[in-house]
Amino acid sequence: MTYSSFRRPSAALVLLLLTACGGGGSSSPSAPSNPITNTTPTPTPAPTATATPTPVPGGGATASCALGYGVWDAPCSRNAGQFLTDVMAAIDQLQKEKPTLFDTTQVAGGNAEQWRVTDAAGYYEGVLGILRRNGFCASLSGTMIQVKNSNSFSEDFDILLSSGHVRRGDAAYRNTCQPASFPIDPTEMIARVRVGFFEIRCLDGRTPPRNGENTLPIGCLGTVTASPKDKDEHDVPASVHGPDIEWELVQDGFIADIENDPVSTFNKFVSAHNPGTFELCATVQTIRGCMRATVTQ
Repeated sequence: MTYSSFRRPSAALVLLLLTACGGGGSSSPSAPSNPITNTTPTPTPAPTATATPTPVPGGGATASCALGYGVWDAPCSRNAGQFLTDVMAAIDQLQKEKPTLFDTTQVAGGNAEQWRVTDAAGYYEGVLGILRRNGFCASLSGTMIQVKNSNSFSEDFDILLSSGHVRRGDAAYRNTCQPASFPIDPTEMIARVRVGFFEIRCLDGRTPPRNGENTLPIGCLGTVTASPKDKDEHDVPASVHGPDIEWELVQDGFIADIENDPVSTFNKFVSAHNPGTFELCATVQTIRGCMRATVTQ
């Protein structure tokens, strides 16, 4: 047997697009960079680096809260925000410490304290930092601030209006989750890693086999994607599973070879060379999934 492993380097410096643990949605899929054009399911996109708050203890998909993990599918409902005063006080404190993050001459809704935010990323990062400094675990999921000081419950707050102004008062409180819903243990949320073809193209014009047949004729190029799935077969958000993935090609002889997709580490290009079978496996957060395919003439 021949084993080939491909491991992506650690991506501790990769920052997530205003997402952290808990409740984040998957990012929009991106097309592979190869010329394959079959109409097929969408590949898994690569998590992308963006200008977002740096994860620190207390929040962030790559960081840990001193209180430990929450429950990713914790039930949430709107009650009364117990941390609302603390969150509003953190905004006020941030304005004192970093006044350039706000334009206090421009306000929204007739509220003199709903200042315009000049730097959204800095605003979120600053509020999170003050909450953590005050003893809370705090994280960002999309545009939602998550706050807890125990694992019995956590609360979500939306502190930025769509107009780019500070959101104040009860409107900023969204819901309470019991038990706490963050941070998420990725291995708890990932039930399996699905590995499979999402498109095949035969360069000589032949009609390619269907993706689900797991057959790749010699002279054809296949693209394989790895998709972490939860127990309900939904895609696990990139903000939860992270950017790291390890690929392994297992074959008896030179049956096929694989190349990296420069757009996404969760995709591989597969070229067929000799008849036989091969297995292509991917490991995400210790969860391993494989596909077995046959190369034909």
